Amino acid sequence: MYGLGRLTFGLAVVMTVTLTDLSRAQNTTAYHLIEGRVQARGQQLRNIHVRLTLQGRTITETFTNAEGHFTFKSLVEGDYLVETLETDEFEATSTTANVFPRDRANPTPNVAIVLIDLPLKAAKKITPGVITADVDLRVPKEALKHYRAGMEALESGDAARAISELQAAVAIYSQYYAARLELGRELRLQKRFSEAEKVLQPLGEIAPARSEPRIEYGIVLLELQHRASQNC
Repeated sequence: MYGLGRLTFGLAVVMTVTLTDLSRAQNTTAYHLIEGRVQARGQQLRNIHVRLTLQGRTITETFTNAEGHFTFKSLVEGDYLVETLETDEFEATSTTANVFPRDRANPTPNVAIVLIDLPLKAAKKITPGVITADVDLRVPKEALKHYRAGMEALESGDAARAISELQAAVAIYSQYYAARLELGRELRLQKRFSEAEKVLQPLGEIAPARSEPRIEYGIVLLELQHRASQNC
């Protein structure tokens, strides 16, 4: 099961802006945008999973970019929920975004701007004698070197080098939680779903209590099922 965990309402600011410079609709329908930024303690957050729902139905999903930004396009009017999913560090959140034309008789596209501050999780108690896998206490220095090089490549936007470095880190130390998670996520973003599935699958045993790898693995499985159904 891939639950969202405890849902919280993080600090959020929602503003609506009319796009007066766009062409006016020639019918009664105007399509709108939701643009947002996710941050915590003033720092933008990369790769946060953001989901858009309307009346309990998922409309679309995306991930924040390197600057913490996300965009949902071509939206009809409605009262949407912008949800961020739980991660190892942050609680899940839900923010209302009301999208509508200011003048229904002469509708024009609007932008709803959503600014979300994610709440940190409370510190978890660790049972004496239990070592959590995410601390990666036994990572060899050479594997750590490749992992750091991979993260630097991600920050610079060099996905190919990042994947190569992270693969090297996992090859040296197969139990490397952080390297597997980042490698699986990047492979998924590159739509290399079969490879991502093989990388992420062992994390269920390496870190069974962690939610983030379960979410990543679940997304990959859904993509693989979607591809399989298209090929039938």
